[in-house]
Amino acid sequence: MYLYIDTVSSTRTDMALLCLLPLQCFQTMTVVKLLEDIRRLTDTIEAREQLPLDLQERNRDDLSDLEAQRSNARTQLNSLLDPMARLPLEIQSQIFCDVASQPTPDPQQPPLIFLNICRLWRAIALNTPELWTHLEIRLHPSGSKADYLDFCKNWIGRAGSWPLSLTLHGVVRLDAKTQELVTCHQHHLGHLTLELSGYSFAEEGLMTRTILLQGPFPVLKTLDVRSHGRLLLKTLNDWIDLLRAAPQLEMCSLENMIIDWHIFGSFAEAPPTQPLILPCLQSLRLGNTQHALHDLDTTDGATALILRYLTLPALHTLHLTVFDLIDAEFTAFLMRSSPPLRSLSMIVSSPLFMEAMRGILQPVPTVISLQLIKTSVISPEMLLRVLESLDGVLPVLHTLTIYMRWGWGLNFGRLARFLHTRRTGQEVPLAVFRLYFAVDNAEMEYVGTDRDMLGEDILAAFRQLAEDGLEMHVGPRGRNLLF
Repeated sequence: MYLYIDTVSSTRTDMALLCLLPLQCFQTMTVVKLLEDIRRLTDTIEAREQLPLDLQERNRDDLSDLEAQRSNARTQLNSLLDPMARLPLEIQSQIFCDVASQPTPDPQQPPLIFLNICRLWRAIALNTPELWTHLEIRLHPSGSKADYLDFCKNWIGRAGSWPLSLTLHGVVRLDAKTQELVTCHQHHLGHLTLELSGYSFAEEGLMTRTILLQGPFPVLKTLDVRSHGRLLLKTLNDWIDLLRAAPQLEMCSLENMIIDWHIFGSFAEAPPTQPLILPCLQSLRLGNTQHALHDLDTTDGATALILRYLTLPALHTLHLTVFDLIDAEFTAFLMRSSPPLRSLSMIVSSPLFMEAMRGILQPVPTVISLQLIKTSVISPEMLLRVLESLDGVLPVLHTLTIYMRWGWGLNFGRLARFLHTRRTGQEVPLAVFRLYFAVDNAEMEYVGTDRDMLGEDILAAFRQLAEDGLEMHVGPRGRNLLF
């Protein structure tokens, strides 16, 4: 327990209460002396304030000096009684950063509340740039108000040259001041999230290009761009230029950004003059994952085309939800990049691609998690044939996840034998298998019960695999038919 004295304003009653505290609460005579000094200075100041106004004016400098002495005494007292004040400034700054791990512009929450406690805390907060490196800017349809943008500018300014984490979201018509806010700090943007909703798909694409294509972003590590609808770019060169502006990018998620041929016409542009190598990019997510799982036969967009021109030697996570590359192009990308790929998720909508799956995956033996989203074009029999062909491929595969509309037509006996082989015939046995049906529980009840779909023998085989250590889920996400 410690006692805190407000260094900005304290009443005579505060001082009286302090004098009533037992002496043993304070460890040194210095504390007692400071209390006496504060009481004496307070009495003197109050007496001076009772003088006629002309005398007060004549002795204004003396009064200011007395107030400064009292303020200094209070600061010294707090430094003795406040545990925080006894710590080195570096540790105090770190404590502030830990408390403000999720900063908010609410004046009653960190870090803004630190500015209103005392002068010491205010000084620490203003001299801790890490506190001001994260900001979420909420934009408005009519344009953001000047005072709000000034507040954002002051906040960001306190971060100095530290890498910024900036989030912009809202329904907007992008105004010049908002663009300027990003442009002024683009050279030390470390993380950027855009969640913009315009009045049309084309307008959303325009707003995004306006922000991103004004780079460069030399220290940008994370880029997350999404929208509530489809966020359109006109050409692949837009994509290449966007990524070229961030050479240090490590994580990139462009979940809803697509090229819509129905709006912009056929693809007739020349390829980029120089293919792009991003040596630091570790995670790339293209397409809207949630939309793809909601509608397994979605055909929106052409996001995977950019892989024709990319080389990503550090890539460990790749998620594709729109796949229109031919197998040779995707294989060439993997061979060219030779990445240490660990997690691969993709929608499979081409029988030719499925037939070539074994050869496609051979360049990435490091994959430990494989997720396949099966469209209706791929028959259940073809899915099983491809899975069986992966014998000897992906030797360290730990988790296999498959999404399909539902399980009717799937030979679950063959599936059980495949799983048994992956458990016993590999140096690293498969540890997790999930087969998710893209139907809810109500639809599941309509199409049949678990025993109607699986049968008693298959249920027993699956349950035996589970007892032997395979973590299994078969059914809708909210219902495991095995248990």
